[in-house]
Amino acid sequence: MVFNIHNKIKCYTSIFKNNPTYFKSLLNKKLLSIGSMFFVVILSPFTIHFVVLIRLLKPFYIIRFGHLESEGIGHFSQSVEIYLAEVECGIHSTHRVLDMWYLNKIVCNKVLEKKWSEKLIIVPRMFKFVHMLNKIFPGSHVHEIPYRYISDQNTPWQVIDVNEVLHKTKPNIIFNDEEKNQCVKILIDAGFDVKRKFVCLSARDGGFHNDAIISGHRNSSVNDYVDSIQYLNQLGYQVVRIGAEPSEKLTIHGPLIFDYSFSGIRSEILDLFLISECQFLVGTGSGIDVVTTLFRKPQVYLNIIEISFLSWYSYNSIIILKKYQMINGEILSLSNIYKNHYDKFTLAYEFDESGITLIKNTNEEIEAALFEMHSRINDTWEVKPHDDELQELVKSYWPNEPQRGNITAKIGADFLRSNPQLLKVA
Repeated sequence: MVFNIHNKIKCYTSIFKNNPTYFKSLLNKKLLSIGSMFFVVILSPFTIHFVVLIRLLKPFYIIRFGHLESEGIGHFSQSVEIYLAEVECGIHSTHRVLDMWYLNKIVCNKVLEKKWSEKLIIVPRMFKFVHMLNKIFPGSHVHEIPYRYISDQNTPWQVIDVNEVLHKTKPNIIFNDEEKNQCVKILIDAGFDVKRKFVCLSARDGGFHNDAIISGHRNSSVNDYVDSIQYLNQLGYQVVRIGAEPSEKLTIHGPLIFDYSFSGIRSEILDLFLISECQFLVGTGSGIDVVTTLFRKPQVYLNIIEISFLSWYSYNSIIILKKYQMINGEILSLSNIYKNHYDKFTLAYEFDESGITLIKNTNEEIEAALFEMHSRINDTWEVKPHDDELQELVKSYWPNEPQRGNITAKIGADFLRSNPQLLKVA
């Protein structure tokens, strides 16, 4: 607890020094939160009627409220899909309940909002104030949808498939024939070969969030992956570069390469459709990557830094990590990283102050992970002796903390074989 408070103070201080504009946006969010409480009071003469009605109906029908985090595509996709899968598996009761959801002011993808509204009752945002007022009175927990929020330190966030339901259920988002035909026509007109298998590529850079100063250690240039693109072409895949408002174009061109982000045809429905049709996605840990969960598409994650987030990645993911190197050249083991809380670092200055250099994945490491995914989806992957033991060893170092959940993804097999120092005991 003390560690978290101290870390937050240092975090906000660093943000203020390095990126005042970003700090201002965070401050505005805090002020909006305070303002919301003000509106709860102002609107209470009107909203109290709803609260009374909700409480009177409780013996017959329980009305519950929930908030869908609609600002970011990652929060608005995987978390919701996992919740619906949990409902389908009977983990959450729907007997005699009416669940009502409201969104953020900003909705990152209107097409996805429409799709969710076919599965959920999404009400106007004014019900946020009914929800907040209801929380003031005793017994309000009965009226809470059992959706796990990141602010709750005692349970894993909803983005974590803690009940392992994704592989037991089918996707909730389905495109009808009209939508499919619309998307296919646009792609064909843009010169894309819709009949050839393809892989989506997403490289997080500072363009979309404008956060290079704060999260530059997470960013990379899409052109760092030119060799990877060519390797995927050799394996027979077209490569579709995706992502909203990236900072640079691909410098490599060819009949099997489609820079969709700069194609002039990018749209919210095509973002979803392309991911739904790909063989798998290659990403570096941004929100658009987890849209694959909606369609149960596999993912390969490269240059992953935030090791405390390993449980966020779904069961059909392959991950390779950036290595943590100290000033003396020592590569830190996972055990050492967890022991010293380095896994909880999220900002660049935290690594700098601790003398940690983050080592990027080599082309050989990336190609090995891509080949593993290619082989797995084609049922040609051969498990070598000790591979399963290495995966279990990774999990054995995973801290037993309630909000973390469990690791269901795989670390790249060749990556673990080639980096035995990662699995040493500190």
